[in-house]
Amino acid sequence: MRNKEFLKKFFIPIPSWKLGIGGLALFFISLINANAQRTVVAIGDSNGANEYGWVNQLKSIREGDSIFNYSVSGNTIGFDNNGNEKLNALKNVTALLEDAANKSVTGNIDDVVILLGTNDCKKVFTNSSDQVVLNLEKLIQIIRNQKVIINSESEIYIVSPPPFGEDSILLEKYKQGDQRIRKLLPQFMKVALNYNCHFIDIYHELKPQFYKLSKDGVHLNPEGSMIIAKAVSRFLDNNNNNKTLWDDEAVNPWPDNFTEVEIKSPLDGVMGKAFFYSAKSDKPQPLIISLHTWSGDYTQQDPLISQIVERDWNYIHPDFRGPNWTPQACGSKYAIDDIDQAINYALKNCNADMQNIHVIGVSGGGMATLLSYMNSKYNIASFSAWVPISDLQAWYYQSLGRKNNYAGHILAATESIDSLLNEEEARNRSALFMTTPIDKRKDSPLKIFAGIHDGYEGSVPVSQSLNFYNKVIKDHGATDDQLISQKEILDLVSMRTYPILPDKMIGDRQIVYERNFKNISLILFEGRHEMLTDVALELLEID
Repeated sequence: MRNKEFLKKFFIPIPSWKLGIGGLALFFISLINANAQRTVVAIGDSNGANEYGWVNQLKSIREGDSIFNYSVSGNTIGFDNNGNEKLNALKNVTALLEDAANKSVTGNIDDVVILLGTNDCKKVFTNSSDQVVLNLEKLIQIIRNQKVIINSESEIYIVSPPPFGEDSILLEKYKQGDQRIRKLLPQFMKVALNYNCHFIDIYHELKPQFYKLSKDGVHLNPEGSMIIAKAVSRFLDNNNNNKTLWDDEAVNPWPDNFTEVEIKSPLDGVMGKAFFYSAKSDKPQPLIISLHTWSGDYTQQDPLISQIVERDWNYIHPDFRGPNWTPQACGSKYAIDDIDQAINYALKNCNADMQNIHVIGVSGGGMATLLSYMNSKYNIASFSAWVPISDLQAWYYQSLGRKNNYAGHILAATESIDSLLNEEEARNRSALFMTTPIDKRKDSPLKIFAGIHDGYEGSVPVSQSLNFYNKVIKDHGATDDQLISQKEILDLVSMRTYPILPDKMIGDRQIVYERNFKNISLILFEGRHEMLTDVALELLEID
């Protein structure tokens, strides 16, 4: 839609003989550059309205974007602050979005960044904290409903309010404000996740040094404003220009020969869904259980499906409680059992070769593959985990350091309180800390694949694969000298190569490092956070 509106406004027919070849080239280059510019709407309070505030700082570091600042001193999410409805974002957001769209080159809005809540935490609103959360939900809903200017590609970013200073330096109206903000932080995060928004926690980034970032305990100095601007800019880059590979949240239509089915959970009666393909052959065919990524669900497009149809193999793509940011998902007993229930459904509804049941997944689906390896009651012919997460506790801190959304997801899934990770619950949901079913898996190959540059050019460090390989082979009887040494792990993570490169390939990629023990294998290839779809099914070794 953006391209159409842009062309309507700016693509005026000009005879080619007036422009010449060079002129045409320059015209189309300018057309492309203008269309590439992003329109960002910032909604904030005094910390965004100041001359040196975070929005103007953001403009200074993102000169290529068109950033419209609708920050107003005293602004709230949904109260008539001081009796002034102009300080109520709920009452003004529609008009300001329309204003930004009219001024935008494309007529659309790409990103909406909201940093509000400081004034909602004033003493006068002490007993209205529940209303603050409801107001945030309403604000997001209003923004989402601006169909003409906000579409499926638009992103909403909820930035946490900054801290307050010590009560001793605060004006009376702000006293105990920091306690109120801390109470709201986890609720803001959950609202953001529930409405598929990005949550940017700047509170904890600012808190340790807040004493030197604000004289009055409320208003940030230029240094503090720049910290916020850089945090917002990082998220804009990560989510708009460099979206994490293999974690697509888009909902796309599936081919007609894949059937949407419902599967009831025996644990809580929830009706899970899946896309299912039954092979047309009269002979028993392999069954492939393909698992969606971290932020996806059963509707997420699977690049393997064209090969499934071509090979005429049975296939199921289950939901297992959807994106990994709720307690029912993310390695819970419900999510793990949902995968088994999907296998059960497929076996009852297709002509499956019982010797060829294979589980495969990438990224969050790789994590689910490892969880299935540790927990499934079925005799699975093989498990293929690509760039998997094996340790949620470690990945939380790894994600926190990378300042991406996954840290917040883990907090929500583990029902952590006050933004402090519930480490015990994170370990309970991690394959690395589960008991390996040695007898059950003695005839089930486990194959772990990871791009050597993942963690640098991707979200999951290769240590997640290396440590799990060590855990499983040790459980299967490996001696200490057969484990990958800690020095090797450190070298592989830090150098992203290995001194002795084997002359071996996986598909069209060089293998950087390979280890095998019994029927367990690990391959690190020249690549990033990805599955090599051209060879993934071939590597299942189906007879």
